[in-house]
Amino acid sequence: MKTEFLDSFMIYVTFLGAVELSIIAAALLSILLVVYRKIKEAVWINIVIIGGIAYNFILKLFINRERPGESKFIEAFGVNFEMASYSFPSGHTMRITLLMLVLTFLLFKLVPLQTKSKNWVLSIGGILILLVAFSRIYLNYHYISDAAASILLGGIFFYFMTKIRPHLNLSV
Repeated sequence: MKTEFLDSFMIYVTFLGAVELSIIAAALLSILLVVYRKIKEAVWINIVIIGGIAYNFILKLFINRERPGESKFIEAFGVNFEMASYSFPSGHTMRITLLMLVLTFLLFKLVPLQTKSKNWVLSIGGILILLVAFSRIYLNYHYISDAAASILLGGIFFYFMTKIRPHLNLSV
C-alpha cells in the first residue's frame, strides 16, 4: 500500500496536526477576534489549544506507550528536545481535532451559516481529522488505537472547554 506519492502526501497531511500549526492558527484567530472585539473567544481559543497540547503531553507521559516505528524525539519549531516522544495518544490527531472543533464552534457561533454550509464545514473538518489520523498510522508513528483514542479524548476535552467558556470573566 505504500507508494512514493502517498509517502510525500502523508507528510504534508500530517503537518496539519503539527504543534507549530496549532499555535500559529490560535494566534492568528486570536488577533482576528481581538480586532472584532471578541476578547472572550480569543482567550478561550488559547485555553483550548494550549490546554490541549498540555493535556496530550501529560497523557503521553502518564501512559508511556512506545511508538510502533523507530524511537522519535519531541520536535517543535525545528528544535529537537532530548526527550522521548510516546505513542499514546497521538498529539497530531488530537491537535487537528481540537483545531477543527474550535473553528467549527466559532463559525457556527459568530457567522450566520445556512444548514448546507454547516454540513460542508462539518464534513471538511471531519475529513481533515480522519486524514491526519490516517497519516499518523500510515507513517508508522502511531497505532490505530492511538489515533482513534486521540479523536475521542480531544472531543471530550473540547466538550469540557465549552462548559467553562461561559464562566470566563473578562473585563476589557
